[in-house]
Amino acid sequence: MVFTRYTSAEELSAATLEVLMEHEVQNNLQIGLLGRRQSGTENWFMATVSDGGGVVLTALQTGEPFKVLLYETRNKPNAAAV
Repeated sequence: MVFTRYTSAEELSAATLEVLMEHEVQNNLQIGLLGRRQSGTENWFMATVSDGGGVVLTALQTGEPFKVLLYETRNKPNAAAV
């Protein structure tokens, strides 16, 4: 497993948008936030965990009421990634 932390929404979007779009309705908050963030995101927590097959976990800091949203790719539980 490889943990990658991002400092810009553009980088995270490039790495995860295709995965997030597979379940667009479920991930619409993350997709929307990635689309709107331009500057000032360097202090937000944005990360992925990948294995040899690609991204298995996406993490994105939000505002209230949720602090961090986690998405396990294709809704497949992955305790090791979490």
